[in-house]
Amino acid sequence: QERADFRQISFTLPVGNQWLLFKVSKSLEGTQDMNRSIILISGLTVILILIVSLLINRWLLRRLWQPFYTTLAGIKKFRLGEKKIPAFEQSPIDEFNLLNSTLDQFIQAAEKEYTLLKEFTENASHELQTPLAIVRSKLDTLIQDEQLSEAQSNAAQTAYEAIRKMARLNQSLLLLSKIENRQFSETHSFDFKKFVEEKMPAWQELWQGRNLRVTRLLEPAHIEMNTHLADILLNNLFSNATRHSPEGGSIHLQLKDHQFVISNTASGGSLDPGKLFKRFSKGGQSTDQHGLGLSIVQQIVEVSGKRISYHFDKGQHIFTLHF
Repeated sequence: QERADFRQISFTLPVGNQWLLFKVSKSLEGTQDMNRSIILISGLTVILILIVSLLINRWLLRRLWQPFYTTLAGIKKFRLGEKKIPAFEQSPIDEFNLLNSTLDQFIQAAEKEYTLLKEFTENASHELQTPLAIVRSKLDTLIQDEQLSEAQSNAAQTAYEAIRKMARLNQSLLLLSKIENRQFSETHSFDFKKFVEEKMPAWQELWQGRNLRVTRLLEPAHIEMNTHLADILLNNLFSNATRHSPEGGSIHLQLKDHQFVISNTASGGSLDPGKLFKRFSKGGQSTDQHGLGLSIVQQIVEVSGKRISYHFDKGQHIFTLHF
């Protein structure tokens, strides 16, 4: 027989001439089951209330903060210089309307300042071309004058080199301005392997003069971009690899899996990736360089929808163009 739990109270009462013992018992089985049911139902009810409250609270918060997230999405898509100012929606919340209005004023002011600065750079570069050409022509004529003393000839040659450097800088700034203005919008799909192979002969004489060993492993790969920008891109990458290779070093070109890799023997340590693609950052170059070559590369890559990366490995500078 199973043992049953129960409550019991005992007491005596006089009945007639004798005392009788009375016992009153109550089973606890039903009570325990009822208590467990109450606790279970109460717990489930509390959990259900918490879940419903959490879902309602999340839904309400998402709905309340939706104008903020819409504004944030518009700001993330904004790119200075693209002339695409995000349009912020009206919100039933005054604070978000104030935020949108402030951001709209700030973006328009920034866009205006950027446009003015870009126009100034472009106009200044254009205006400098003619006087620079005149000065170079006059200095060239002066250098050829046989009546100049050696000191005068050296001074004229120094001035000529400075003007030549300034002219190159002016041309690079003009090119950057044109790229940023997306004046090279026409694109074509072409075989990048053939493009690289056609470009290499123009550099062979320079590579041979510096005793550089150039190897290549090129597989057919098509790329979609402006051919003129692709030409400038390769010229700058070849120039950078040649300039940073010590005499007797090596340059290796590899094209496969939608990647073009150009690596060269390092004459020093690793370049600073944080400054490498910034304007006027020379990264240890000689002072006759203006430090815009890799900045132009970065700008071309960005407007063409590609990506370029740099890393240093086993004494090699390695640039990878991803497309």
